[in-house]
Amino acid sequence: MKNNNFCVPEFFLGANTPRNFYSLFKELYNPDDDWFCHILKGGPGTGKSTLMKNISKKYTEQKISHEIIRCSSDPDSLDAVICEETKKSIVDGTAPHIIDPVYPGVSDEIINLGEFWKSKTLQKNKQKIMSLSKEIAKSHKLSTKFLNIFSYAHSQNTKIIKSMINYDNLNIFCEKFINKLKLNKLDIDSKIKKRFISSVTPQGYILLEKTAEQLCDKLFVIQDDYNIISNIILSYICDYARNSNYNMIICPSPFDPDNIIESVFLPDINIGFVTKNQFLDSEVLSNLDTKTEIINTKKFINRQEYSDFRNIINFNNKMCKKFLAESVQALEKAKKIHDDLENIYSSSMNYSKLDKIISKIATGF
Repeated sequence: MKNNNFCVPEFFLGANTPRNFYSLFKELYNPDDDWFCHILKGGPGTGKSTLMKNISKKYTEQKISHEIIRCSSDPDSLDAVICEETKKSIVDGTAPHIIDPVYPGVSDEIINLGEFWKSKTLQKNKQKIMSLSKEIAKSHKLSTKFLNIFSYAHSQNTKIIKSMINYDNLNIFCEKFINKLKLNKLDIDSKIKKRFISSVTPQGYILLEKTAEQLCDKLFVIQDDYNIISNIILSYICDYARNSNYNMIICPSPFDPDNIIESVFLPDINIGFVTKNQFLDSEVLSNLDTKTEIINTKKFINRQEYSDFRNIINFNNKMCKKFLAESVQALEKAKKIHDDLENIYSSSMNYSKLDKIISKIATGF
């Protein structure tokens, strides 16, 4: 991380994918290494995100390094705050990322903010709460279905593009690129973190470019519409960095988190590598203060073969963008319904008691 300015990197630990919600929440803390995690329970509107924002604000004022974890279903809300410096984390432990203590009272504890709601008021709204909750689940399920169709169209292009790659030239490039980076072997016990730096959200498919800018003095932007060649390059970098004992932050693609790497950061040397594909806003990663270098992957694709399949590729791209937009729209609908549900819970909270406990917890960090 840059040393000249204090910054708070932001990531996602969960992503909406073609195979339902994908969680990296096991990355929150290490219960076997003196970490302590506060697990927040309670319905929407019970103050979980507000509490975490207060803790982040406190850490920022004290210049204590930490990470903010945003919610993929509402990027304006927080899912967690992770502080490696104090070995503390606090997280929203409710669905879809349900978290329970590993060593209760020793490495983690549950904080039930739901105890401050007025149960009688909620009971009066029982049917509405149940109806809204079901509608939210239905919208999320629809979003996943659209992403699944997106994934199918994208996989067709993936098969086509893979057959056109000049792998000999690509391998030569990777070798030269690694040599250019001069990743000398480090004598340290390195750590590898996994985070999402992008996600499909109600605000669209977004990449947290501010984080990429904060983490790096030098950022390599790999332009690859299909995340194929970029994945090969990034996998090559990861293998070399791992064997050379570099700390790494590896960011999978939300479209295929088990198989595709989207971004990699090497904090020891303040260098990062981010994939820019066709589904991101064209201005993303274009006007950063950090020094950037573009790697265009088209030079590794046979132009004649691409031209032969252009119509099919363009059709699949059109389908991908259509169903990605439909997925976002379904998430947007879920968010609006969730806001209605949150209003019911918020109006049922005993804030005089809640504010005291929030203040007490925040003070303890």
